[in-house]
Amino acid sequence: MTSTVDSDNAITTTTDDALIALRKVEEDCGFSKASIYRMMARGEFPKPAKRAGRSVRWLKSEVQQWVRNEWRPQAPA
Repeated sequence: MTSTVDSDNAITTTTDDALIALRKVEEDCGFSKASIYRMMARGEFPKPAKRAGRSVRWLKSEVQQWVRNEWRPQAPA
């Protein structure tokens, strides 16, 4: 999410819907490609946006939301 201040000093907030590649998704959430695809198959991770050809991209805002709300590190046993 991006906040900007315009000439009237009003704060405008916009959602960052940039498309990001798998490498960035792996970096942002800390999981491998295989883990991400397993979680997607179980409905536990956002699916990529539809793109032409073989290119796969995720909405940055969806990945960020998943990281904030869904991912919980396991406590050591």
